[in-house]
Amino acid sequence: MSIQYDAQRIVHPYYLSFRRLNGGKVLLTNAAGGNIVVSGEIFDRFIHSGLPFDEMPVGLSEQGFVSETADRNIYREEILNRYFEGWKAPHVHIISLSAVCRLSCVYCCASASPVDRRRMNKETADRILDFIFSLDPEIYLIEFQGGEPLVTFPLLKYIVLKAKKKALGKKKKVFFSVVTNLWECDEEKFRFLTENNVTVCASLDGPRFVHDRNRPCSSAATGADLVNTGNVNVLHEDGSEEENVSRTMERICSPHGRASAWLKRFADYASRNNTEAPNAICTVTKHSLPYAREIVDEFLSCGLKRVQLGPVDPLGRAAAAWNTIGVSSNEFLDFYGRAVNYMLELNSRGIPVYEKAALAFAKQLHGTVRPRYQNLDILYRLAYNWDGGIYGSDEARMLSNSGDETFRLGSVYSDTFRKIIRRPLAIRLVASALTELRQPMCSRCPSSLYCRVPPVYNYITQHSIAGNMAANERCRLYRSVYELLSSMNSDPCKYEIFRKWSEMYD
Repeated sequence: MSIQYDAQRIVHPYYLSFRRLNGGKVLLTNAAGGNIVVSGEIFDRFIHSGLPFDEMPVGLSEQGFVSETADRNIYREEILNRYFEGWKAPHVHIISLSAVCRLSCVYCCASASPVDRRRMNKETADRILDFIFSLDPEIYLIEFQGGEPLVTFPLLKYIVLKAKKKALGKKKKVFFSVVTNLWECDEEKFRFLTENNVTVCASLDGPRFVHDRNRPCSSAATGADLVNTGNVNVLHEDGSEEENVSRTMERICSPHGRASAWLKRFADYASRNNTEAPNAICTVTKHSLPYAREIVDEFLSCGLKRVQLGPVDPLGRAAAAWNTIGVSSNEFLDFYGRAVNYMLELNSRGIPVYEKAALAFAKQLHGTVRPRYQNLDILYRLAYNWDGGIYGSDEARMLSNSGDETFRLGSVYSDTFRKIIRRPLAIRLVASALTELRQPMCSRCPSSLYCRVPPVYNYITQHSIAGNMAANERCRLYRSVYELLSSMNSDPCKYEIFRKWSEMYD
């Protein structure tokens, strides 16, 4: 919808999209990243050109919905900034060290196994580091994935130390994170990760009866060799009294026991040393749906304020088990609503906790952060497989582990970034991110400002990189979640909590 206020010398510089919320309020967004919630009365007068400039909410002009001038160069610049502000090169680099993991998660997207022989060697690691540091972003963020990245800890350690030297030589900052189930963690790994500021992001699907159902041990991970004095000592390093043998065995041999024990240890270290706290991700399956409150409580019990909830993706092992573990958009929305409402309830009782996606949305709604690109593959992040293959996202890299190389962009052994960015696949992936310019539904959807359905998901479910949003289940889920959060934000009490989130948390 485009509005002209010619008689009053006021113009509407962008097309806008809107959605009416509960309570009569209306959410408006525009192509430059502007967003605002106004009353139904203000909105009705606004779209009928019956609202004088001096009666408009300040946010309408601040967010680019109205202007007294029509400088199209400024408008063009703002739209470009939304996607490409400060862009120099990809700065997020996801390295998969192997396809080995000793757990047998029911939804493993990476198709990992305990006997997999696919492991990165030092030569490939060197090639990947050379590729990464041939680029020149403002900062570098290197994330380790797998399989289970701690299986190949010596190589992880090698990459961290060498990357730090390379960053120092370029006078740039480099940050590290590791996505891990913590099954392989021990004292040596804990010490190295904390001393080198490698942020831990663990899998935590909730209490033991949910987590261990989603993420059971493989037969190769239940032998007596796992029960050793070193691991027992680590779990009791805080000086607590020795537990009885059965309880100790339960903690060591349970994926949930190990994950929660180590998360508490990392969280305690971060609190005492003022370093970045660990994060955790809950992958929501059909098993998770009844336990929204219990899952939030589990995060809190591990010393975590940030809760991250995401639906299981139909990738790898999850695709074969979809009828058993998959969740529909309506099922996830119900679960997510109960979880976020419970977090808001806890906040009202003075217990700090927040949900990652809701925080990002709150920052955008409250004006502290203007929405920019969403998951813009290739330009902002790249993924590298154990063999040196290059992909635009970790989902694309995981798809390759199932034998489908549709999204492979090239190899660190033969390609430069300049080469891969000019290939037809790369151009298609970049274009797929500009959804409101390419998708009729997205161009009229106020939620398109905040979301982008990954091209790998579109490819798997609809056999198209671009996808058909009119029939896309993940699109339906995102729209529903953002509408839910917008409605919550219109409640005065919840509004105040969201506002505090946007100010307190990064």
